[in-house]
Amino acid sequence: MLPGRGRGKHLGMPTLNLDLADVPPDLAEGVYACWVDVVCPAVLHYGPRPTFGDTRSCEVHLLDRAVDAPPERIAVGIAGRLRDVRAFANAEELATQIAEDIRQARAILLTS
Repeated sequence: MLPGRGRGKHLGMPTLNLDLADVPPDLAEGVYACWVDVVCPAVLHYGPRPTFGDTRSCEVHLLDRAVDAPPERIAVGIAGRLRDVRAFANAEELATQIAEDIRQARAILLTS
């Protein structure tokens, strides 16, 4: 895990930041429903962070699970693509979209 900037935590959706070197080369930039370590449902963002004018990242938000100390490594399994990366006018609009991403991820992960 890598240290992040804390934006997800500030938005109420903390993330684990993955090393970009660990991202498969064929993974397209976007937002995905995924499983972390096979058992934990999550949402993954891979790509630039245009709302903040920031560089590419790969970060995972675990659904319904708090992480006190980030693990050294995690395994991520993609279950489905939710959307492309896009810019939002502000952090509030981004937070609203992330809430929708989480809703969609739950529908994919918890009903199959």
